[in-house]
Amino acid sequence: MIKRILVLGADGYLGKHLVNMLSRNPSNLIYKIDKHDIDLMDILAFQMFLTSIDPFDEIYQLAADSGSIDYLLSEEYSYGDSTLINLNVIKALKEDSFKGKILFPSSFYTVDVENRYGLEKLYNEALYLESGMDVRIPTLFSVYGPGERLNSSGEKVTTAFCRRVIEKKLGENIIIDGHPFQTRYFLHIDDAIRGLVAHMKSDVVRCDLAGNASITFEQLIDTIIGISGKKMGVIWTRDAADVVGYYPTPNKLDWEPRIKFDYGMDRLYRWVENELS
Repeated sequence: MIKRILVLGADGYLGKHLVNMLSRNPSNLIYKIDKHDIDLMDILAFQMFLTSIDPFDEIYQLAADSGSIDYLLSEEYSYGDSTLINLNVIKALKEDSFKGKILFPSSFYTVDVENRYGLEKLYNEALYLESGMDVRIPTLFSVYGPGERLNSSGEKVTTAFCRRVIEKKLGENIIIDGHPFQTRYFLHIDDAIRGLVAHMKSDVVRCDLAGNASITFEQLIDTIIGISGKKMGVIWTRDAADVVGYYPTPNKLDWEPRIKFDYGMDRLYRWVENELS
């Protein structure tokens, strides 16, 4: 049986990997929308698209302004754009009598109530939960892996650390704007995409998708330096008071992360090294 799937934000980091995985199943009929196709901040454009095509069984709503936490908390972040997109998506789908499932990924940064990006995410979660649609809201924890835009607002901490180690000469110190005991549950992109698909198939509304071990920034940079084969010191700039922990809850999905952290980081480092060569 053919399943009609729409991926919004198909040109983004998650979107590209998701489309690639979904395309491996010949029973999936995939439609993609990226920022070059339809401006989701223009509700009329999205409404016209929906009325011109048969109904979808599943929609992955990945369209958002995203990047590193430093970018998301900066003046450059387009605060409110994601909310407008989600308001338009919800209204258009309800007016089109959408009966399928829709998945909207959230972020572990929502646990920080003083974080404006997290507050916007929480508000957008509420929009979907109150929409009356069949919603899935997975919370993603520190996704990493090949495919990010290097040295850009979209570059995550794992990729940034790899790039900086690669760019350093032997014997040079590396300065990290962080604290060695900051922790993350790093989740490889391949595991994250499998988790999104597993969540869509399930009857669970909310879940956490995270790596199976807590990794400190010190462990992260030591792993990368070990992969590089270089010898360098590390200088940390933040006090222990700045350290914030984020802890996932066990999920009820038929899913668990498969890719070991050391292996995943080795793959990422080699990809970054190749991109910079």
